[in-house]
Amino acid sequence: MEADEHHEAKVDRHEAGSPRTDLLLRTIAAVARRGRTYGPPGEHFARTVAAAQALMPDLFARQVTPADWAKLMLIDKLARDAERPKLDTCIDLAGYAACLAEVRHWRWTKETLAGDQLGGWIEEGEA
Repeated sequence: MEADEHHEAKVDRHEAGSPRTDLLLRTIAAVARRGRTYGPPGEHFARTVAAAQALMPDLFARQVTPADWAKLMLIDKLARDAERPKLDTCIDLAGYAACLAEVRHWRWTKETLAGDQLGGWIEEGEA
């Protein structure tokens, strides 16, 4: 990824205090905490999918991917929100949407995993 393609989150003074900005900042903190606890979402979701398929082999008609699991978690959070709306659910929804983007559109590199570079976003169809 070229240097000019990197986009840093810039929030102007007017938006800095908005409820949506506050929610996203809370989401960033939650995602960072959960990442330290559970590891990268691709790895965590792959472990979860493997466990679900081992325990319920007839449940899925095809191989479930980490991206599929992220979508299932979004559905679960929406179902929970229908029962009992909470601010934390909105934070979780934003976090799982970010996880979905990461497992579907982020290319990890050996250098990334060693901490030497960031990796980069990829579009559908790129390999």
